Amino acid sequence: MIEKIKKYFENEKKLTITTLLLLIIIPSIWLIPKGAPWSHDIQYHYTRLVGLTETMKNGDFIALIHDSLNGFGYANGIFYSNIFFYPASLLSLCGISYINAYKIMYLLINIITVIVSYKCFKSILNDNKYALFTTTIYSISTYRIMDLIVRGAMGEILSFIFIPIIMLGLYEILYRDQKRWYLLSIGFVLLLLSHLITSVLVGIITLIIIIFNYKKIFKEKDRLKSLILSGIVGLFLGAFFVLPIIEQYFERNIQIFTDGSTLTMPYDFRVTFLELFIPKELLIKNIGYGLYILLPIIYLYYKEKKQNNNINHFANILIITGLICCLFTTAIFPWKYIGKYLTFIQFPWRLLIVATPFIALGLTIYMMNIKNKKSINIIKKLSVISVIISIIMATGYISVYTFLLKRPTKFEPSIGTGEYLISGTKLNTDNINSNKDFLFENNYKTNNSELIFTYKKEGKNINITYKNNTKNNTYIEVPLFNYKGYKAKGAKIKNGNNNVIRLVLKDKQGKIKVYYDMTFIQKISYVISSISWIIFIFYLVTKKRNN
Repeated sequence: MIEKIKKYFENEKKLTITTLLLLIIIPSIWLIPKGAPWSHDIQYHYTRLVGLTETMKNGDFIALIHDSLNGFGYANGIFYSNIFFYPASLLSLCGISYINAYKIMYLLINIITVIVSYKCFKSILNDNKYALFTTTIYSISTYRIMDLIVRGAMGEILSFIFIPIIMLGLYEILYRDQKRWYLLSIGFVLLLLSHLITSVLVGIITLIIIIFNYKKIFKEKDRLKSLILSGIVGLFLGAFFVLPIIEQYFERNIQIFTDGSTLTMPYDFRVTFLELFIPKELLIKNIGYGLYILLPIIYLYYKEKKQNNNINHFANILIITGLICCLFTTAIFPWKYIGKYLTFIQFPWRLLIVATPFIALGLTIYMMNIKNKKSINIIKKLSVISVIISIIMATGYISVYTFLLKRPTKFEPSIGTGEYLISGTKLNTDNINSNKDFLFENNYKTNNSELIFTYKKEGKNINITYKNNTKNNTYIEVPLFNYKGYKAKGAKIKNGNNNVIRLVLKDKQGKIKVYYDMTFIQKISYVISSISWIIFIFYLVTKKRNN
């Protein structure tokens, strides 16, 4: 039996397919039971799915403002891209329940994460078995499984797909073939569409890595040109997402990252150094014992005389950066004093999304460069233990949260800590995270008791007929948040109480039509990105044919 298994895995194709399938299946175990187990953010992202689907039902397929929040409208489509939710929304439109559509999306994300990370790691390492090993300890790492099962953090879950692309793009520009600069552009644009906070973190870390390589970049001018070109192209490709955010932020003073409450201060979520290895609770905030068990490889690597080549230099940067990110999740970093300037991060352990792939790939590169037979034997044993621990931790974690705790999710609207609302908007609940109908009284109000009016609301469109306006400065407040882009025929829009739309009437009687129309910046940004993507895809196809 053992010989048959050994012979089976000697076939590289069979080994690859079996490993990748296993890595897809393990994180997907929680999809088996009916419904979905409770997780921190699942209700927020469920709200995104429902909001997008309902908006599409009303004929708005771009859906910058979702028809949600008790009809008040929510700018989720502007600040948290819809693009990765469209497949699930289309399934819902075809009659599949929201929860099943959501679970299918999870399955697709698992599949794509495994395949993309494997392809990227294989391209960097140029070795199939080492690529499979790195993909294994990355895709079922503790932090990724925690994001999937415990936190339900869809944005970060998607980010795990695109960070390996960024790593590959950075490696190409800095150390190998700078003509593949486009990988960095693609990686960052897709990461931006996945999760804004992670994009900022990865962007800062990428900038630091580039600065540390400034001598090489300025010495080899082609690499500098490729780096600049990658950034410019990325800006054009992502213009349709970035420019509307900037516009809303400055025009309406939107609270993008947090409401500034103590609930989201990084200082309150730091861990002790010991908790990196021995957590106090089931919610493990570390990269996982599967990766920790490999750390002695650093010692074995530096025992030998090493070649000072590009891939080793890249590995050094990955390991150092990854370990620093781990330390920055702890109280060692002065979060008490600096955290107030980094409130957007919310939780210091978000840095583990960078530490996990960096350390996994860096250690694998070290492994490949060790030639001492005794050290190689140690590495083989550590690798086997690492994989076994990773599988046990992943399946154990999933089993506990899926089958043992049995905390089913009651799907109700959620907007997290009030992100993407206009600053100063008051909710009618003391606890936003209670996920009750935190929303607002869906009333139409006027300051003129003699005014007679009727209204009809369809999605974000409101038609009002009024008469008997015998006073000056009469207004009607309608239950729509006053995001930039709303227009009114027959009245002037101003900001009303609690940031709703206030319609200032012009005549004694008349009709008013309120509707959302894309702003000039939104329209031009979509034109810029559409043209840029067409040119970019044409460039890639032409380049591939020429090669």
